[in-house]
Amino acid sequence: MSRRLVVLAACLLCCTRAEPGAAPEIIEPPPTFDLRIPADYVVIGRGGATAFVRPPRDGLPATGTALQAGFGFVVTQRRNAGGRQFAQLGEAGWVAIEQVTPLKPSTFAGVTFPRGTPLNAAWVVAPEAVVRASPSDKARAIVARPNHTAVALTGPCRGGWCPLAVGWLRAADLAIATRAERPPGVGATARWLDIDL
Repeated sequence: MSRRLVVLAACLLCCTRAEPGAAPEIIEPPPTFDLRIPADYVVIGRGGATAFVRPPRDGLPATGTALQAGFGFVVTQRRNAGGRQFAQLGEAGWVAIEQVTPLKPSTFAGVTFPRGTPLNAAWVVAPEAVVRASPSDKARAIVARPNHTAVALTGPCRGGWCPLAVGWLRAADLAIATRAERPPGVGATARWLDIDL
């Protein structure tokens, strides 16, 4: 007889004794999980929020836990209680809808570029990037773009400067999108993301 320790109802961790020639034990496959990105996100509003174990009812005193402004959560359930709407934020508890702001997360949907089409996408990585009237540090400043601002390039960068619809930005102030080759092991029709951190 063999003894086994099963972890998470799916993983066979160890076997302390096995008899030669014994038929293998059939173990149920692990449960499947929905791997789609949840679509109901909220962020706690500027004034913060109060989270309750369950939505409070009118006229009954309820104490809750304070949640700080700016924290984001996935809404796991919604409910009406005492004429007000509440959202359950997982284990954080129930929060009144008026204390949160809904967010629309990225769908991670891509855009198909025909081979040879330039990406022409960049973003500012310097604390501030000054758009100049011509490709020179001495040229007239048109406007300043803050860090993380997305910019559309109108052509390839040359001489350390990148053209915009109006003006030029220093290439050193930008991160420029580049096309990455399909990694080995990724099928010809498989979807994938290339992220450089």
